[in-house]
Amino acid sequence: PELELSWGFDTINVVMMTCGMFILLLKVKASRFDWINQGVISISTLSYGIYLCHVLWLTTYMAIFKPVFDNVLLVALFVVPCTFVSAYLTIYLLRRLPFSKCLY
Repeated sequence: PELELSWGFDTINVVMMTCGMFILLLKVKASRFDWINQGVISISTLSYGIYLCHVLWLTTYMAIFKPVFDNVLLVALFVVPCTFVSAYLTIYLLRRLPFSKCLY
């Protein structure tokens, strides 16, 4: 339990990671590539929904990939992108449904 400090929301690790990401994102400037801007805006508008549903996908993908790979890094390399893409697509598709504004 002492090694899983990042799961505690009131630990110094989470504060340092949050500050680092905040400072990094402050430095993001508008790009010459419009598709990058649109991608960032799309992820930004869906981020709360992604945050809420990512745990459902995370547990699913952990159950799939953990028995397949012995190495934790390999599990993470497969679980993280699959979880993000699945959560993004879930919220994106839910947002496209009629009357989806009633969900939030």
